[in-house]
Amino acid sequence: MPGSEKYLFGRVGILGTGFMGASFAAALRTGPFCREIVAADTNPEHLRHVQERGIIDGEVGEQELTGCDFVVLAAPVRVNIEFVRKLTRGELPTPSALPAREQLVMDLGSTKQGIVRVAEDLPAGMSFIGGHPMAGSERDGPYACTAELFRDCLFVLTPVGGPRVHEQLATLKHLLRAFGARVWVMDPAEHDHYAALVSHLPHLVACALMETVRRGCGAEKAYRIAGQGFLDVTRIAAGNPGVWRDIFLENRAELVQFIPELVDVLQEFVRLFADGEERELLCLLREISMERERAEGFTPDSSE
Repeated sequence: MPGSEKYLFGRVGILGTGFMGASFAAALRTGPFCREIVAADTNPEHLRHVQERGIIDGEVGEQELTGCDFVVLAAPVRVNIEFVRKLTRGELPTPSALPAREQLVMDLGSTKQGIVRVAEDLPAGMSFIGGHPMAGSERDGPYACTAELFRDCLFVLTPVGGPRVHEQLATLKHLLRAFGARVWVMDPAEHDHYAALVSHLPHLVACALMETVRRGCGAEKAYRIAGQGFLDVTRIAAGNPGVWRDIFLENRAELVQFIPELVDVLQEFVRLFADGEERELLCLLREISMERERAEGFTPDSSE
């Protein structure tokens, strides 16, 4: 394993100290997982905050991240992809120009096919494993970060082939399970297909609902009588717009497959309302309610 006998990793570098990146760094602090944590970010306030809280040991430039044993890409999706692309183009130092070791690079983005395609061209001496923790918050920045974010969370991994990828994957699984996460290895295309359905489409629906209310007459009055149900359903619409723009565009090929299906379901409700089909409407609502209960208790096999 990289680092030393005492630690899983020696130096860990994190690109992006927003909520996800800062939470990952905080989780690294909960055990003997690494000797040192450094971070790069274009937001100096974020870096100052995580340093003052002792979440990281210091800040570095983007170029210095590649000198770390383990690089965690926790920036927006397109920023992560561009970082990997710079590695493939030789625009950043690579292990061939650094002390001999096998580096591990992992991203925490919500889409996988795009970054995995780029990572397939990484130079020798680097392993890439895509990662997507199915957890998060609508809150932006490191201020509400928590080391407990990954406890009981499903953490999807999408490895890219490499001479030591199996060894690196075993090390990473050990780390994530120590965080309390459930690990599931998936194909990148399969991940993006199902993430579009249960993560990206729900965010789009929450945004569409908020926009429907905003465009309607008397939105302020509507907000005054809104109950917790409305706030629960639309909570995620408060997420970082730039982050979600990148996610939507990176996974748009999958999203556009599901949007017409969603429209079809809404049109079915329109028909039932127009026809006054009480029995059919009740049956549909019962089926939906039962499916929601089934989803609540479903846990994927994380034994891979």
